[in-house]
Amino acid sequence: MATLDLDKLISLPADTGQTKPSSTLAWCLSKHSGGPCPDDGRNIWLTGLALFCNEQGVPEAELLDWALSHPPLATHREDRIRTTIRGNYTRHSAAFASKAYRDSVSYGVDTTTSALLPNQTEASPFANTPIIPGDVYASLPPLLLEVVAPFHSGRERDVVLTGALAVLSGCAPGVWGTYGDSRHGTNLFAFIVAPPASGKGNMRWARALATPAHQARVLESQQAHDQYTLELAAYEAAKRLAPKGAAPPTSPVVPPFRLLIIPGNNSAAGILKTLYHNDGHGIICESEADTLSGALKQDWGNFSDLLRKAFHHEPASVNRKTNSEYLEVVRPCLSIALTGTPGQVVGLIPTAENGLFSRFLFYCYDSPAVWRDVGPTAGREDLDRYFASLGKRVHKMMSLVQPPNPDGTGGLQAQLAQAQWEAINATGHRWLSRAKALPEADGAASIVFRMGLSMFRVAMLLALLRAYDQGHRLNGQLPMEDRDLTTALALGDVYLSHSLVLLDRMPSSASGLTAPRSKWADKAEQQERVKELHSQGLSVRTIAERTGLGKSTVDRWLK
Repeated sequence: MATLDLDKLISLPADTGQTKPSSTLAWCLSKHSGGPCPDDGRNIWLTGLALFCNEQGVPEAELLDWALSHPPLATHREDRIRTTIRGNYTRHSAAFASKAYRDSVSYGVDTTTSALLPNQTEASPFANTPIIPGDVYASLPPLLLEVVAPFHSGRERDVVLTGALAVLSGCAPGVWGTYGDSRHGTNLFAFIVAPPASGKGNMRWARALATPAHQARVLESQQAHDQYTLELAAYEAAKRLAPKGAAPPTSPVVPPFRLLIIPGNNSAAGILKTLYHNDGHGIICESEADTLSGALKQDWGNFSDLLRKAFHHEPASVNRKTNSEYLEVVRPCLSIALTGTPGQVVGLIPTAENGLFSRFLFYCYDSPAVWRDVGPTAGREDLDRYFASLGKRVHKMMSLVQPPNPDGTGGLQAQLAQAQWEAINATGHRWLSRAKALPEADGAASIVFRMGLSMFRVAMLLALLRAYDQGHRLNGQLPMEDRDLTTALALGDVYLSHSLVLLDRMPSSASGLTAPRSKWADKAEQQERVKELHSQGLSVRTIAERTGLGKSTVDRWLK
């Protein structure tokens, strides 16, 4: 999406005579989907901008003052500028400030403690999102400290930690705890959102933590399949050689192909089948969210339903008519780690009203592309080898955790003290008060409720990693140290801020599957086309037929 150069708009020389825009108008100019004012089609561009600014709450007089002093509009007739802006504000007066712009501070982003990264501007919607505090890192279990140790910049480190939490949450199938009268595993859904070439690809190192365990399962499955092939050949031979009338030999059973990391290029039924063969457990880890959303675009209803159920470990099933196959996973335990651009978020989760949005932990940022030294450096470790070693330790930890029973009990049960539950409740009340103060209070409240559950899961995961590092037996009871719960709730503060910022960017209904702001440019162009056809003497009916608009819409635009 084209954007205006805010430096040219805001940092104006004193002698230019050009009106400096307010923060709201400057934000509208940077986000207006029509981009910079073109040499041709100025009136269409100005109409779209006026419609957008009207809804965002920019006063008509302010926009008019700015437009009259804006150099690209200098050759445009002043009366046309006035007529275009005044006409749009008058016709759409009821929509004024209906989607009023709010800066990041109103969403709880502390701009005093979350300094911008180098070369970032406040025009970016994700420029002010907070970085995970240093004291959180200082309190992490040793294994996670080793995971983030090779990364030094705030964003890189945050990306790897967020991805690692999501991936590792799928590597603890035996851990569970009771939250809100229900049993829950450690499984998390995480989505890292950033523009291209911003470093979010570092999440691949998080995936490497589960690779040894995944490869072990694949090898076991391949060996089982090889054994099945031999047994099948023996069965066919025995069947041919069996005497007439003798009982037929027993046919070998096809072994399940078990995985840990489930390919994202899949269908809902395919994912469910893999979970079925994996005792309900699995991880989806994709560095491009389009891999998931693109492959499942035609399967949206089933896919969305599966993910929403899996998050709460609710039974999920599929009935395939082609081979009369019925599969049911009684307790799906799915973890998801994704990275993608803001546009890819909408491709996977079309609206903020979809329950899937509140199930994800979002980490959103905007970082400039920077060339890094790719030459050999003394002391720089081979990260492939480094994370392969960490992955082997994760695999060993998985083998030490007592497997759960089919109903989710058994295994390793997290135990919290009463004071710790009180800390969770106090934090939840604080988060909810913050959410209720926002215009999107209902959507924000849903995020808060599930954020509490997700951070409980994070706390269980941290407790497991610490118990493993300390050499405790990984069965029976899993004690929760205060520092692990405190760390989890501090992470919740960060992820909540990121989610609320993204919530403001999301379409609010299914009608907004495209970029939220692009409709204004489209509408402006349609209005200009309607006026052009009307000037040619065409009737309202004919104009409606040619443009595909309703007659009442055409008639209203011509008044």
